[in-house]
Order: sequence, then C-alpha cells, then structure tokens
Amino acid sequence: MKTKTQSFLLGSLAAAMISLSATGYADDTEIYFARANVDNQENKPAANVLFLIDTSGSMCDPQPSGSRNCNDQRTPMAALRSAFSSMVNSLDENVRIGLAKFNGGHGNNGYGGYVFYPVSELNNSNKAEVISIVNNLQGTSNTPTMEAYSETARYMLGMSPSDYAKRGEAVEDSPKMAVNIKIERQCTRYDRRKCTRWGDVPVSSSAYDSPINMKNQCESNHIIVMTDGAPTQDSDYSSVRNIAGGSCNSSFSCQTALASYLQQDSPRGKKPIKTWQIAFGVGANSNEVKNMRQVAVAGGTEDVYYADDSDSLAKAFIDILDLIDGQSRSTAAPGVAVNTMNRFQHLDELYYAVFQPAESSYWEGNLKRYRLGDQVLDVTNKPATDAATGYFKPDAKSFWSTEVDGADAQKGGARANVGTRKLFYSTANGETLQLDWNSTYNQTPNNAFFGLSTDRTEGPTQRTAMFNRLKSMWGDPMHSVPLMVNYGSTRVGERYVDNNYVFVSNNGGMLHIINTKDGSEVAAFMPHELFEQAADFAYTRPDLRFDNTRPTWGLDGSWIAWRQAGAKPQDAPAAVYLYGGMRRGGQHYYALDVTNPAAPSLKWKIGPEKTGFDKLGQTWSTPTLFRMPTAEGSVPALVFGGGYSPADHDPHDGNGRHTGPKARTNSDTMGNTVYIVNAATGDLIWSASHTNMEWSIPGGISVVDIDLDGVADHLYFGDLGGQLFRVDLDEAGASHTVHRIADLGGSGASHRRFYEAPAVGYVREGTEKHLYVVAASGYREHPLDETIDEGLFVVVDKKALQGGGATEATLNRMAKVTSGEKMGENNKDNGWYYLFKNEAGTQGEKAMSSPVIFDGKIMLATYSPEPIDDDGANVCAVRYGAAYLHTVTLREGNPARLNRTLETPATRSRALSLTTPPPTPSVLINEDGETVVIVGTEPIGPGDDGDNRLRKRRWMQLTPTQAGEILRDSPITEP
Repeated sequence: MKTKTQSFLLGSLAAAMISLSATGYADDTEIYFARANVDNQENKPAANVLFLIDTSGSMCDPQPSGSRNCNDQRTPMAALRSAFSSMVNSLDENVRIGLAKFNGGHGNNGYGGYVFYPVSELNNSNKAEVISIVNNLQGTSNTPTMEAYSETARYMLGMSPSDYAKRGEAVEDSPKMAVNIKIERQCTRYDRRKCTRWGDVPVSSSAYDSPINMKNQCESNHIIVMTDGAPTQDSDYSSVRNIAGGSCNSSFSCQTALASYLQQDSPRGKKPIKTWQIAFGVGANSNEVKNMRQVAVAGGTEDVYYADDSDSLAKAFIDILDLIDGQSRSTAAPGVAVNTMNRFQHLDELYYAVFQPAESSYWEGNLKRYRLGDQVLDVTNKPATDAATGYFKPDAKSFWSTEVDGADAQKGGARANVGTRKLFYSTANGETLQLDWNSTYNQTPNNAFFGLSTDRTEGPTQRTAMFNRLKSMWGDPMHSVPLMVNYGSTRVGERYVDNNYVFVSNNGGMLHIINTKDGSEVAAFMPHELFEQAADFAYTRPDLRFDNTRPTWGLDGSWIAWRQAGAKPQDAPAAVYLYGGMRRGGQHYYALDVTNPAAPSLKWKIGPEKTGFDKLGQTWSTPTLFRMPTAEGSVPALVFGGGYSPADHDPHDGNGRHTGPKARTNSDTMGNTVYIVNAATGDLIWSASHTNMEWSIPGGISVVDIDLDGVADHLYFGDLGGQLFRVDLDEAGASHTVHRIADLGGSGASHRRFYEAPAVGYVREGTEKHLYVVAASGYREHPLDETIDEGLFVVVDKKALQGGGATEATLNRMAKVTSGEKMGENNKDNGWYYLFKNEAGTQGEKAMSSPVIFDGKIMLATYSPEPIDDDGANVCAVRYGAAYLHTVTLREGNPARLNRTLETPATRSRALSLTTPPPTPSVLINEDGETVVIVGTEPIGPGDDGDNRLRKRRWMQLTPTQAGEILRDSPITEP
C-alpha cells in the first residue's frame, strides 16, 4: 500500500501536521486523521527518542591510523559530532530527544551506561545545548552495549537505576548523570548547577521519571543504538534478565531479548518502545551487523542502518527520525477545470483547489493554476508534481505566485492575490449587498446578527478581528470543483485572447471569482445562511467535535454555469448564471447572476422551507442543466437529486457520538426524490416518486437526449440503497414515469451505495440499440471502510429505446466477468459486473467519483484504504491508501488500453501515485488531437487514440442566422 512511503515524503510534500480522530466515522475527512481520541487533550503528535551513543575509545582512533585523539577531525567521534549537529537542526518540535552513553572510569565487570540528558523538548535553546554536549564527548570506555542498552530501557520504563548509573563517569566526570528521578528535588533538564547527583539522594527511594506519557495515544517511543564495533566488557546478563526475564547468555542474545520485550504491547505497564540499530564503520557482512540486524528486527524496526562517515551517519539519523516523525500532508482537492466553450478542448490551463487539514473546524485552502504538458507543469515549465507521490513538489512554483509555493496551501495561488476584497452577501429577503468594511458594530449588519458581543468595549474589538479575517481568508474547497467560464475574447494583433474566470467555493462560506490572467479575486459572495455564521468562519473557529467531525461547514458543493452566448464567438456572453449547492454546509441551492463577474447577485434560492421541497436534504447533488419538455414547449431546467440525509446515514449513538458504519434503513426521512426546476425562476416543474425510491439520492442526475433534438428524453440516477432508476420524460410534458432498472444493494457486505451519477453510453448491436448504464459503488462517507463488497456495475437498459418499461437487473441476472461469465449466457442478459476485491485483491476498494465513458471504454478511479493491520496498534497513524484507474471495455468488461499507443493491459486496473481518493478522470484532447486522461494531478498519455473525429475547435451553439454572420465577419484566426 502507498501508506508505507508516507513518512519518506518530507522533501516532497508540505508539512501539515494532522489532528487526531475518534474511532467513530462521520464523513470523508476521516482519511486525514488518525484513530485516536481527539477530545483527549493529552493527545499530541510526539516522539520520545533516546540516543545511546558509543563513547568507546575506538571512537577517537584517527582513520586510517594515528594516535588516539578525540579532537582529531579524522576520528569517528568527529563524524558523530558533525552528523548529530545536522540531525538535531533538522528536527521539529514534535520530536523530543535524550542522550545516553557508555560508562567509563569504574573497574567492575563491565561499565554499563547512563542517561546524561533526559528526553526533552527541542526548542532552540535545547538544540544548542544538545549539540554543545555531544561536541564535548570523549572516547573513554569499552563497548558494554548490552549493559548500557538495558540502562536506557530502565530509564524509558521508569525503573530504578542500576549500579552502573551511580558510579564511574556518571558521578565523576562530565557529563554527569542528569535525569528526572522521582524524589523531592528533580532535574528537569541537563544543567550541572541544578541536576541532583545520585550520591546526594537516598538511592532506595529513587526511580527514573519515564518520559512516556501514558495518556497521550499519539506518542511513540524509541531507543536508537549507535555503535562502531563488537561489545566488550559486556557480560552482566542479569542487567537484561532483571527487566525482560528469560535466560539469555550473550551480549547480542540479551539485546535481542530486550528489544523483543520492549516492543510488546505493555512492557512494565508502559507503551511499546522500538529499538533502532546504526552500525557505524562496521562491515556490512560482518558478524556484528548480522547480530545487530537480529536486534533491530526483534525491536520492530526491520533492519540495521549503515554509516561510514559523517554524511552517511547524518542520513541514517534523519532517515530513522523521518520514520518516527510521520506527518500528514497538504493535498489537492478533486477536479480539473475544463473550458466550458468545449468540453473536449483544453486551453492547457489546470486549476487545482488545494487545502490543508487542521485541528479545528476551519481548514486553510487555495486555488492554484498550472499548465498541462506531458506532465503537470509549473510557471517555470518544470514538472510540478512528484511522479512517485502524485503531490506537488516542494520547489514547484504555481502561476500567479511570486514565490515557490510547492504544496503549501497558504502560499501563492489566488489567496495571495485577494487585494481589497469585494464581499457581496445576500439578505434574508433575497437582496444582494456589498459589505462595508467601515461599518460599525451597531450598524447593519450589526454584531447581534453575527452573534458577536454588543458591548461598547468588546463589540468593536470582536468585529474588527472578524472583518480582518474576512478580508483575506480562504477556506478549504474540499469538495468544490473549480469551474472556468469564458467571458469572450479581446483582440490582440491577429489573435483573440480569452477572458476567463474561475469560480470555486469553500468551507469559509464564500464563492470566489478569480481572473485567470493574474489570479486576482474580482469578487466573493456569501449567501445569507452562511453570512450570518461569519463569526464561526472568521472569529471563533470552533474546535473539532470529540468524534473528529467539523461543527461548521460552508459552501462545499460544486457549481455549473448557464452561459448564454453573445452574437459572435469573441463577444462577451449575453448572460451567465451560476448554480450550486452547499453539500455538508446546508440544505439550499443558489442561482447567481454573474454576467458581471465583479458584481455577483442572487437570482433565486431553493430550500426545504419552499413549497414542494420538504424532502430536500443536504444539497450534495450538483445540478444538471438541460432542456425540459413541458406542455408549453421545452424550457431551460435544472435537475438534481433530493440530497443527503444525515439522520439516516451519519452513524451515531443516542448521545450524538459517532460509532461506525450504519446499517441500511428501511426508508430515509429525506433526500429520496429528484427535483426539476425552471433554471430562470427556480420554480418547481416536477419531482419524482416511486414505490422503490426509499433512500437518499445525493449524486448528480445523468441526462440523455436520444434523438438529439436538444430536449431531454431520459434521466438516470442511483441512490444510497444500491438501486438505479430511469425517468422517461413525456415529450408533451404531461406524464413522466420512473422505473427501477437495477437493485444491486442489500444488507451487511452488500450494503452498496451510489453516491455519484452513473454514466450512460449508447450501443448499437446489429439492428438493436441499447443504453448501457454504468455505476460504481463506494461508501464515500466512510472511505476507510473494509466491510462492503463494492464494485463496477454495467446495466444494459433494453427498454428505454423500445417504448418504456424496465427489466430490473439483479446480480444473479448479470454476468460476473471476473469469473469468466459472459452476457447472454445462463440467463445473464441484463449486463455485467465485477467486485473490486476480486479484481485487485484489496478489501475496502471503493469508487468515490463518477465513471466516464469514452471511445467504447469505461474509466473509473477508485480508492483503497491502508489495512488496519499495516498500522498495527498505532491508532495515531494516519491511514492513507492507494488509488487505481480501472479501464475496461463498455460491452464486455475486458481490460482496455487508454489509446492505441499503449499495450492492452493484463488487468482491469492500474495503480496511480495518489494516496488519497482520486477524482473523476478528465478526458482531454490536446492541440494535436491526442487523448490525454488526467486523474487529479496525474496525466496518462498523451497518445493517438486513432479517432480523428475529435479535434480542437471553438464551439458555441448558434442559430443559422448567427452562423452566417460569423462566416462573413470573422476572418481573424482563432486563438
């Protein structure tokens, strides 16, 4: 799984420390959190690391020869000092380190070792102190590795110190023993003037103060043993037996036994402790390395690290600490903005909504622009993404940015070009106003409206703080796909240059309107329902709930545009209207007039308070614009699903605490309908009802115009009960009928859900014509689920083009193509399917976006979580996963190549680089007529698809008169 590599990505991903989550699940943000309890205030990502440093005499032997001298720069000690300095300076505050060494100066049977710097936080002062201490270490002992290792274990476990730690250098020389001990006077960190010496206290009452915080579920513990040779004077095996038991009788067998004991679930009532081994200047094939490898494997760290100079030693230190300090990252939101002038033409502009998860209800976001070539390219024409991870490189510089911004959601992009924000908002009565930044706390909208203090002293202060954030903030566009709209072209010499704007909304409650030329924000809009919550977005910003759910969401849906063309292709549109919902943010749809993008205004809104919309749930379904047949003729209309029902699908107990996957209900309380409204007025034209429409419909609706007259004939959609439906639209507008065409869900492992719109393809088979309906299931709101048997389903709808009715498909009437079945054999005539777990062998693989049909092929992106077993007992590990692209033939479900330059694959899916849920694949045609498939940040192609029917062209819908005028009046070459 891809998660294994996440901790190596410090150099390629922006570091965004992720917060913690409860064991319950509520929505698809769960992949960005660990499983620990977020309401535990002790839970903070941290690593306690104790270094056991070899201070044997050989560390001061110059290489290749010379007299022993620790100040000689040719010695291993000099390399250690340099490496340690580099390592310490590279660490962040989440790693706490302590230091231990071999003991010297006492002539007993072995010298043992002691802790001379307690595990402490690494602020700048402590970093300097640690570096200074290590720079003064001397090589004065033998190599009692086992004995010293056992002392570090005693310290980590909070046991009593052994005699080794109370004699020799521990009390005689510098550095002296300096650790927290449970007595009246404690040493909190290394300082010769403050630390209590063992000789000054009653030993019988003292014990180490373990650095392990038992209340912090997200703290890990480690001992790193670095040595340059075989153990010597290291035969006190009781030092290990007294901790781990057993009867080990050699240095390495005892070290192995202790390492195994420490990484158990609860050694001495403490947390597991991993043991790491670094062989410094030791031959890779030596017996010492073989023995050290056994210790490392027993300690849960797989292998020994090698080093033979300061650079390789520093790398070994840092590689280990990278593994220890695993972090979660900024990530790109799904979607690529495609030119609305022609869905199969791309202007080589890519727009990515990026966001950065956080430990609060407010996450930072941004919109960044890149360019499409053979790869995703930045403004310097260099690859912007890491091919191994699918994320933006740290040295990438997006368009519009004045600095290298990489994957950092808070650098560059549109948020760096806000300027003086023009914020428009709608009122309760539907009026649109521009916010006056100079308005006072008792002016409309006043502080009471926002829920702020109305006190003369506190009120102005709170309002100023909120306004200052509102002026520049950019919330996370987690589910909002950027939408680009063309506003005509400007003639420059012999060419026209397009005037394009991108629209994207976010969970800061705003819709942002961005000029694509320079990334400047020309306006922002907040609907009334979210504007009155502005204090939550910009002032209080509540913490996450105990179950890791966000108490506030914003304008989280995607948008579509109704662009009414001007007289000529280069003219500005006669009108532009925008339509979108709130997703988790609420239960309303909004229509905006953005004909002037710098002055958006509310055209209408729909909510459950409006007559006929009482079953409208959370507005997840992105509307589809089409022409609807009515008794008075066809009209521009919008169709959307009834939405999501949190009460029926968000799992929770009686106290509101989320508990895990929820069983299928008998019937949902809301969302189990489809609405069609007049696009101009928002008035309800029709809503769907059917005996079997029992579950929510949060996905989009697919519209089919079979006779190409510009008026819709059929609608297709799925629901959260695993059903697929078709609506037959009456040309006269008198009687529209709903048919269930497939029942593919059930209970338990069969509780399949269709969150996304199906794709529909037209197939001619001899003299017969059929519609192939393609749907993919996936528990979108619980992406880490591994209990449901999800799959890809293709239903052959034979009745749609034969006068209506439906033959309901079920799994036993469909061919399971992975088992060799074929359609038409053994009564398998209603389509085909395969389950993802049978294809890729990964339990939990699921679809979280819509399938795409192109050139007789189905393309579908899927996500599979990292198995819990891979995380072991670490509930604080963020579980990413793997992404796949399935490419199969529409009619048979066989593996298919994307284009003719690629070989036909042996399997139906291929692994992608992404480790988070991938978006719907976008199919683009470049200037050379080549097909490019892009999934998120990962282009696949280009390649010759062998089909010259698709070429880059300007496109707009014209009347015959308009077409004739353009041919006469537009001799200029198109851009």
